[in-house]
Amino acid sequence: MNSPTPVGVRLRQVFLSRGSHCALSAAEEIVTLQTLLTRIDTGKWPATDPGRMNAAARAIGPEYQAPLDFLSGADKAMPPAFTRHDPPATLRPAR
Repeated sequence: MNSPTPVGVRLRQVFLSRGSHCALSAAEEIVTLQTLLTRIDTGKWPATDPGRMNAAARAIGPEYQAPLDFLSGADKAMPPAFTRHDPPATLRPAR
């Protein structure tokens, strides 16, 4: 009987260092989707470190670099903002 695959092997989370809800650019969305499709097609995760993800998003082109800003409606280009996120062991104080 095979042992179950640990969740950490199957799960990847990417984080952006940018304020506002859903403030991601089309380039960041495309790179994230390409990464997921690679995992589906090959069964293995490609590199998901922020440096690789940011480089891939920059390579898509300047016309895809503007995050949607729901509050102001602005659509100015911004550099990709993938970042490493290490949450604390507990997210809220214990009672």
